Amino acid sequence: MSPPYASSRWFQRLPGLLSAVGPDARARIIEQHICRALGEFLRVPPGHRLSAEEPLGHQGVDLVTALFLKRGLEQALGVTAHPADLLRGESVRALAENLATRIPHMRSPAADDAA
Repeated sequence: MSPPYASSRWFQRLPGLLSAVGPDARARIIEQHICRALGEFLRVPPGHRLSAEEPLGHQGVDLVTALFLKRGLEQALGVTAHPADLLRGESVRALAENLATRIPHMRSPAADDAA
Protein backbone atom coordinates (compact mmCIF):
# COMPACT_ATOMS: atom_id res chain seq x y z
CA MET A 1 0.00 0.00 0.00
CA SER A 2 1.35 3.39 -0.91
CA PRO A 3 1.84 6.01 1.79
CA PRO A 4 -0.89 8.68 2.06
CA TYR A 5 1.35 11.42 0.65
CA ALA A 6 1.61 9.45 -2.61
CA SER A 7 -1.97 10.50 -3.35
CA SER A 8 -0.71 14.02 -4.04
CA ARG A 9 0.25 12.72 -7.48
CA TRP A 10 -3.40 13.11 -8.44
CA PHE A 11 -3.13 16.84 -7.80
CA GLN A 12 0.11 17.11 -9.79
CA ARG A 13 -1.74 15.93 -12.90
CA LEU A 14 -4.49 18.52 -12.71
CA PRO A 15 -2.90 21.59 -14.36
CA GLY A 16 -2.02 19.74 -17.57
CA LEU A 17 -5.41 18.07 -17.82
CA LEU A 18 -7.37 21.22 -17.09
CA SER A 19 -5.52 23.36 -19.60
CA ALA A 20 -6.67 21.05 -22.39
CA VAL A 21 -10.43 21.21 -21.68
CA GLY A 22 -13.18 23.78 -21.53
CA PRO A 23 -14.74 25.18 -18.36
CA ASP A 24 -17.59 22.66 -18.31
CA ALA A 25 -15.24 19.68 -18.15
CA ARG A 26 -12.93 21.21 -15.53
CA ALA A 27 -15.27 20.65 -12.58
CA ARG A 28 -15.72 16.98 -13.49
CA ILE A 29 -11.95 16.42 -13.80
CA ILE A 30 -11.30 18.17 -10.47
CA GLU A 31 -14.05 16.06 -8.87
CA GLN A 32 -12.53 12.81 -10.14
CA HIS A 33 -9.06 13.75 -8.92
CA ILE A 34 -10.29 14.83 -5.48
CA CYS A 35 -12.11 11.49 -5.09
CA ARG A 36 -9.04 9.52 -6.14
CA ALA A 37 -6.64 11.47 -3.94
CA LEU A 38 -8.93 11.27 -0.92
CA GLY A 39 -9.54 7.58 -1.56
CA GLU A 40 -5.82 6.90 -1.35
CA PHE A 41 -5.26 9.26 1.57
CA LEU A 42 -8.13 7.70 3.55
CA ARG A 43 -7.10 4.21 2.44
CA VAL A 44 -10.50 3.38 1.02
CA PRO A 45 -10.49 -0.37 0.23
CA PRO A 46 -10.42 -1.53 -3.40
CA GLY A 47 -13.90 -1.85 -4.81
CA HIS A 48 -15.20 1.07 -2.76
CA ARG A 49 -15.30 4.70 -3.76
CA LEU A 50 -15.96 8.04 -2.20
CA SER A 51 -19.24 9.62 -3.19
CA ALA A 52 -19.10 12.89 -5.10
CA GLU A 53 -22.47 13.86 -3.60
CA GLU A 54 -22.10 13.01 0.10
CA PRO A 55 -20.66 15.65 2.44
CA LEU A 56 -16.91 15.26 2.90
CA GLY A 57 -17.28 15.01 6.68
CA HIS A 58 -19.56 11.99 6.32
CA GLN A 59 -16.83 10.20 4.36
CA GLY A 60 -14.02 10.41 6.88
CA VAL A 61 -12.60 13.83 6.07
CA ASP A 62 -11.29 15.41 9.26
CA LEU A 63 -9.05 18.42 9.86
CA VAL A 64 -5.84 16.58 8.93
CA THR A 65 -7.41 15.30 5.71
CA ALA A 66 -8.78 18.77 4.95
CA LEU A 67 -5.28 20.23 5.32
CA PHE A 68 -3.90 17.61 2.90
CA LEU A 69 -6.68 18.44 0.44
CA LYS A 70 -6.18 22.20 0.88
CA ARG A 71 -2.46 21.97 0.17
CA GLY A 72 -2.84 19.77 -2.90
CA LEU A 73 -5.59 21.89 -4.43
CA GLU A 74 -3.82 25.18 -3.78
CA GLN A 75 -0.58 23.94 -5.34
CA ALA A 76 -2.31 22.43 -8.36
CA LEU A 77 -4.91 25.09 -9.07
CA GLY A 78 -3.57 28.31 -7.59
CA VAL A 79 -6.76 28.91 -5.59
CA THR A 80 -7.25 29.24 -1.87
CA ALA A 81 -9.18 26.41 -0.26
CA HIS A 82 -10.03 26.96 3.40
CA PRO A 83 -10.08 23.87 5.65
CA ALA A 84 -13.24 25.15 7.35
CA ASP A 85 -15.01 25.18 3.98
CA LEU A 86 -13.92 21.60 3.38
CA LEU A 87 -15.37 20.51 6.72
CA ARG A 88 -18.57 22.52 6.50
CA GLY A 89 -20.58 19.75 4.85
CA GLU A 90 -19.74 20.46 1.23
CA SER A 91 -19.65 17.55 -1.21
CA VAL A 92 -16.76 16.76 -3.53
CA ARG A 93 -18.94 17.82 -6.47
CA ALA A 94 -19.82 21.20 -4.93
CA LEU A 95 -16.19 21.80 -4.00
CA ALA A 96 -15.01 20.92 -7.52
CA GLU A 97 -17.60 23.18 -9.15
CA ASN A 98 -16.61 26.05 -6.88
CA LEU A 99 -12.89 25.58 -7.55
CA ALA A 100 -13.37 25.25 -11.32
CA THR A 101 -14.85 28.74 -11.47
CA ARG A 102 -11.98 30.26 -9.47
CA ILE A 103 -8.89 28.97 -11.28
CA PRO A 104 -7.04 32.20 -12.10
CA HIS A 105 -4.67 31.06 -14.85
CA MET A 106 -7.12 28.98 -16.88
CA ARG A 107 -8.88 30.40 -19.88
CA SER A 108 -11.36 28.57 -21.99
CA PRO A 109 -10.11 27.28 -25.37
CA ALA A 110 -12.72 29.48 -27.09
CA ALA A 111 -11.30 32.57 -25.39
CA ASP A 112 -7.80 31.60 -26.48
CA ASP A 113 -8.96 31.16 -30.10
CA ALA A 114 -10.57 34.61 -30.08
CA ALA A 115 -7.40 36.27 -28.82
